[in-house]
Amino acid sequence: MTETWMPVSGTFRTYPLSVERSDGWDDPAYWAKGHHDPAEFLLAAQLIWLDYDGDRNVIYFDDDNTWLEVNPIWVPEFLRDPARVRHEWWANRQTTESRWEGWRYQIEPVEPTARGAYPVTVIWL
Repeated sequence: MTETWMPVSGTFRTYPLSVERSDGWDDPAYWAKGHHDPAEFLLAAQLIWLDYDGDRNVIYFDDDNTWLEVNPIWVPEFLRDPARVRHEWWANRQTTESRWEGWRYQIEPVEPTARGAYPVTVIWL
């Protein structure tokens, strides 16, 4: 599912559901650009957590070989609760500290109207 949103400028933007895991932060998280349906987001995060390697005992498939759901036995509780999924707004900010550490930017939570703000769906671990 992609989420369409309209920022202050009046232009539309869509983001495909592409979940990433970030361990380098103070609080690790699974996140994706865009405000996505919590159930679909959790399913994608579960697949990353499982580091899917073709084990059909973990993932249920339909007839055309498309995955439908993850066997809940293999998924931790924190990745099964849609209430933990949050819709937030972030922006990339360059800082003096980040340049010295070799990073080009630092991600910060912002208000939806902030310059460079983009919507994210996130679950903090």
